[in-house]
Amino acid sequence: MSIMPQFPALDNAFDLDAAGQAAANTGNNPVFDYQRGEFVFTATGRVAVSEGLESLKHWAKKALLTARDRFLVYTTQYGNEAHELIGIDLPDEILFMELQRNITEALIYDARVTACTDFRFERLADRVMCDFTLITPLGAEAMQYTLEVS
Repeated sequence: MSIMPQFPALDNAFDLDAAGQAAANTGNNPVFDYQRGEFVFTATGRVAVSEGLESLKHWAKKALLTARDRFLVYTTQYGNEAHELIGIDLPDEILFMELQRNITEALIYDARVTACTDFRFERLADRVMCDFTLITPLGAEAMQYTLEVS
């Protein structure tokens, strides 16, 4: 008998619901206000928690804002490599193609994400704004990502 605690293995992000259908186990996430740079609190002083599709949306936003392989606390699969495009002079078509690839790779490794579709790009002077649709078993969610390119 080991002195270390034993935890059940989590093989899959999906559980079967009462009808025997695969249901996404999205868990919950603390709500973070990225504009203010702090967690959102409830009226009782606890950190607000999101569930379901909203929780998955918070996870996706965090994954897109985190540089891949920069922070040891995350696995090598977590995060986005789009920061490597900053300062590189690329034609817009290639930049948009690379951003689409980076966004998809950042999100698709999670079993709760089925696809990233409907990419639309807009180039403003020093930034690129991207709108896309995140497809999950819980539904589709419109997402936005902005990259400062200079």
